[in-house]
Amino acid sequence: MRNFRIFTCLILLACLSGFASAQTISGEVLDKATGQPVSAANIIAGGTTYGTSTDATGKFSLDVRGAKTIVVSAVGYTTRTIGITNEPN
Repeated sequence: MRNFRIFTCLILLACLSGFASAQTISGEVLDKATGQPVSAANIIAGGTTYGTSTDATGKFSLDVRGAKTIVVSAVGYTTRTIGITNEPN
């Protein structure tokens, strides 16, 4: 029974450490030529299955969970991979 409790505690700690390392980024996707927002662009945390889409004003927020890059794609645009830094813009 004691081993089961220790194992359960270890699992709980592992789950909690995953939540603690979550990092949320937000931004805006704009057309480079016109400066207009790009709605319905897809943003995916590199190497994960976590993603979101921009709203009608081109804005998004995404939990990147330790990813080093985001991948931005939209119909009619070139897909870009952008590095994530810890510095605010």
